[in-house]
Amino acid sequence: MKTYKLYTLLALLGAMSFCTSCEDDEVVKTPLGTTSISSANATVSSLTFSWEAVSGATQYAYELRDPDEALVKGDVTTGLTATFTGLKDNTTYTLTVWSYAALSSDKTTSPVAKLTATTAKIVPLEVPAPSAEMQNGQMVLSWDAVDNASYYSYQLYSLEDDVETEITDSYTYDASVTFEGLALGTYRFYIQAMSENEAYSNSEIVKIDFERTKLELKRVTGTYTGMNGATGSADLVSYDDGSYTIEAFHGAQDYNLDFAVDPSNAEVKILNGSESGGYNYVWMDASDYMAAKCSGGYSAFEGDMKRGEVWFYTYYYDKDGNYLSEGYYDFLWGAGTVTGGVTIDDLEGVYKAVDSNNYFYDYKVNDWVDYSGQEVDVTIFKVDDTTISMNNFFGWGTDLTGTVDLEAKAITFAPQDFYGYIFCLYDQPSEAVVATFDDNFTITFTGWTLSYSNYSYVYEGASTVLTKQ
Repeated sequence: MKTYKLYTLLALLGAMSFCTSCEDDEVVKTPLGTTSISSANATVSSLTFSWEAVSGATQYAYELRDPDEALVKGDVTTGLTATFTGLKDNTTYTLTVWSYAALSSDKTTSPVAKLTATTAKIVPLEVPAPSAEMQNGQMVLSWDAVDNASYYSYQLYSLEDDVETEITDSYTYDASVTFEGLALGTYRFYIQAMSENEAYSNSEIVKIDFERTKLELKRVTGTYTGMNGATGSADLVSYDDGSYTIEAFHGAQDYNLDFAVDPSNAEVKILNGSESGGYNYVWMDASDYMAAKCSGGYSAFEGDMKRGEVWFYTYYYDKDGNYLSEGYYDFLWGAGTVTGGVTIDDLEGVYKAVDSNNYFYDYKVNDWVDYSGQEVDVTIFKVDDTTISMNNFFGWGTDLTGTVDLEAKAITFAPQDFYGYIFCLYDQPSEAVVATFDDNFTITFTGWTLSYSNYSYVYEGASTVLTKQ
């Protein structure tokens, strides 16, 4: 092996430092012993070798060659190990090692020792298996976490006639991703497990198609009055896309009425059936249909899913188009629209709270801080028939408990702990705060404060108005 001559020269030059005197007399020399090589710590791009020390050896030469016998690296060392990096994965390499003695020694170079070792194979990551599910109006794509994945790359497309329109291209470190505000329709989701570890390669890309359908939010039972005074019971269903359905709206199963509500004027827009000349034509059963007129004040949706009323004007016909009658179709639920004041159930919900004349003393800055105009979401829960719990008042996330007087339209909040302060009237730590409400679910607080050691941390005249969302 010609390469050995180079390492022999290098070794001899190094060994000369050990020669303090050279004799002209010829010395008979014998070879050094052969070393024993071992390997360890094989990665996808590196190999580490070590060998046993040889008695009388001062240096060791080594060469690493690939499967084609091409030299990867060679060198001379006084040590007993060598590490090689930048190698190909899943590849077998051969290391040869031989040793040198000092020039003054009675030994020559050793026979060559040889050992093969193989780098580790790069392992592809497992392919994620995503599933799609609607949760609280949001579309959640989730999958089992992939072992050794660093993160996940994903893309979302809307899909129509198998034509993809990109919505987002992103990544996540979690084994799920949530999409809000998706319109009804078909979507395609691509997901790939990614690795930042050289021992693993990215997974294959997998796709899943899913439908964004309406999600039922709430269902209530009510009564209808229709053609010729016909009455009956039906269910009103609300969906997360803002639409509604009255199932079997005139008593016939599988004949439903789908509609939406115009937020500007509360008029009804019928979604199923056909439309012509400002009328919506919808079958009530297998024999009769109606032509509903909803615009121009001829329809309205009043109330909410606890209690309310929806009505519209309609003309009734048989299947041959013969006129039968006309009049208002009326559907009521939960005691109808709010005409006699609210109930404690009506007070439940999310409110937008807006503060005014509100200065909070911040001891950190030793001054009053203006919170006027601050907007936060406040949630009211029913505790029992006379008690409510109010969460996140003043944006602090804690709960306050109040007693409801429906006749007086008042909620009394006795002095109580509020994050270490006392919620009470200004300069009156022992006096309750009384809020008032009206039939539109608007709740008004005045003169409240947060007291600590009889000192008011909210300035006199603080007021807050809660408007139901």
